[in-house]
Amino acid sequence: MIDVILFDVAGVLVELTGVDQMMTWTSHRHSVDALWDLWLASPAVRDFESGRIGSDTFSHRLVEEFDLSVDAGSLVASFDAWIDGPYPEVIPLLDRLRGRFKLGTLSNTNERHWPRFIDEMRMGPRFDVHFPSHQTGRLKPDSECFDYVVHQLGVEPDRILFLDDNETNVTAARASGLRSERSVTAAGTVDCLESMGLLA
Repeated sequence: MIDVILFDVAGVLVELTGVDQMMTWTSHRHSVDALWDLWLASPAVRDFESGRIGSDTFSHRLVEEFDLSVDAGSLVASFDAWIDGPYPEVIPLLDRLRGRFKLGTLSNTNERHWPRFIDEMRMGPRFDVHFPSHQTGRLKPDSECFDYVVHQLGVEPDRILFLDDNETNVTAARASGLRSERSVTAAGTVDCLESMGLLA
């Protein structure tokens, strides 16, 4: 039985375009999966997405840390466009789930991307609860992130389903007792939920 469905944002609900840009700026030195692992562990990224530093400091540190072939000013200028609008399937999917489950987001995000998702894309009111990392100060895949969410929701962890496009985060969520599945794009999310019998 599932009471709460939590969604990662980029790559699950909205299109993430920054991966190709990072691959170019790193001269394709890493595979996509390896680049994601480096991103999740990056001190610059972790400080930015936990709200400890602003975007200007983040961009300078990221260029240095990843040895990017771009200057910090150009990076921060293009960063907002790293997330695009919601996938076409998202709104109909949320409409099918609303009222049957408590819906929320659990995202490693930042001061630049979060307002775009909430305000520009008008996604904020479509969920019952949000856990953006730059506001909570807690990041996936850290266990304290999932423990915090469980505590805030007041629900047994095995009654929470968490959908993320990154296997590292899925594995970590399961280790904290949550039900979790890897889900890539909204179409993949629909397939996942249908296979679990959660879509009416």
